[in-house]
Amino acid sequence: MRSLEEKTISETTIYKGKIIDLTVADVLLPDGNQAKRELVKHPGAVAIIPVIDDKLVLVEQFRKTIG
Repeated sequence: MRSLEEKTISETTIYKGKIIDLTVADVLLPDGNQAKRELVKHPGAVAIIPVIDDKLVLVEQFRKTIG
């Protein structure tokens, strides 16, 4: 099985906030091509956005804040 690992060439932070940072990364793909990745950096969180039939599937959910 071949590796699907991408190598980061460069990263530029385009927004730095209190909760999240937004970064654009230039990466080298396993096939030698280059691509851009838009990254949301957030400590202690994971987000998955499913796409079904070219539509984003979102769930509305309330969460009480700490404090």
